[in-house]
Amino acid sequence: MPRPIRTSRPAALPALALAAFVAIACASGAGATDPRWPATRTGIMPFSDQFGQVTDAQLRFAATHFAGVQKMTASQTAVLKAANPAFIVLNYRLGNGIGIDTLIVEGDRWVPEYPGDAALQEQWFWHDPATGRRVVNTDWGWYLMNVGDAGWRAWYHDTVLAQLRMNGNDGVFLDSINVPNFLGAAEAWEPDLPAYDPPFEAMWTEMIRGHIAYLAGHELGRYLLVPNVGGWINGREDMSYFDEADGVWVEGFALWGDDAPLPEGDWQLQLNRVLRATRNGQAVITQSYVDGDRARTFATGSFLLAKGDHSYIILQGGAAMDWPAQYEIPIGAPVDRPAGDIRTYDPDGDGVYVRQFDNATVYVNARGPDDGGRRVSIQTAGWLALAEGSGRVEVDGSEASAVGYRQVDRIELDPISAAIVFRARP
Repeated sequence: MPRPIRTSRPAALPALALAAFVAIACASGAGATDPRWPATRTGIMPFSDQFGQVTDAQLRFAATHFAGVQKMTASQTAVLKAANPAFIVLNYRLGNGIGIDTLIVEGDRWVPEYPGDAALQEQWFWHDPATGRRVVNTDWGWYLMNVGDAGWRAWYHDTVLAQLRMNGNDGVFLDSINVPNFLGAAEAWEPDLPAYDPPFEAMWTEMIRGHIAYLAGHELGRYLLVPNVGGWINGREDMSYFDEADGVWVEGFALWGDDAPLPEGDWQLQLNRVLRATRNGQAVITQSYVDGDRARTFATGSFLLAKGDHSYIILQGGAAMDWPAQYEIPIGAPVDRPAGDIRTYDPDGDGVYVRQFDNATVYVNARGPDDGGRRVSIQTAGWLALAEGSGRVEVDGSEASAVGYRQVDRIELDPISAAIVFRARP
């Protein structure tokens, strides 16, 4: 069936009225989500990693379609906030280090994150115990810092706080804040870090826990703290060191790329950690680097299995401001609260996970060929959602994206795929 196309659509949140987007959903406090996060129980609400070079018309589109973004100048933030005061803008900073060539935003300028040796004290750097040298991440070009040092914590807090005020930000995205030898192979560091060292990992776990608690307990705690937790598939990782954060950003969600799915065991671990964060009252942003429709739909189906009341999705392709049709699927609200274990949605243990929404059913086949995955035939009557095309947002703020539907009485789920079937045609 041909996919319906709209060449210019009104600025309206997908499946949510703008009034609901702006509304405060819950009170803050222990176990409660910060009220600045817009509610997402009904529908699919996207976030964005960054927009790049965009027009004011594209920014106005973004303000009424996305929940938020990071890496914006103060002038761009002003345009977004004028269109939607509840729109969230995060500033980018490394959480465990300081970038040698990394650029960050200060007002309307992009400036080096590294301020020069004169502004920093040598004890703030992490040093290799054998050689006394500073440790550098050679993959991305940043110094590893001693986040347990009181002077570093104070300098970092005050510097980031000043930037948030200057930029008009709502919070900070803390990139690469994790036990450092979990951040890639040993050869990604110079000098090398240990590939496996439980005492080293336990020490860094407590230093990171203390660093986040310090930021949350001082003036910066008035802003949203959102660490990038990475893929969250390392079984040695103690998730609780992120518990003081307002939200978590899961990078590499469900699959590393169109043709690089997570093994089912890693996928289960990742989704269970997402479910834990949701039950902990944290907002969750999932980011998948996908461009093909099948991969996008699989990432979307995985997201819906773990979706809570403050869950946001990023399907990042090649365009500066993508609007994949998956964002427009009118999923409604789940009929249950998020499960304690993702396997709850696969009671038969066959790798097909099912979650009910008030007007549709989500099916996810999480097994790939290496996990014994196979095509699964499911007898179900309804209307299969067909989300195709990237839906690039044009410079005038218009976009061409829609969801088609095909009536079915059976669906075929290939390995690493998902399907969303509505009981009545939307």
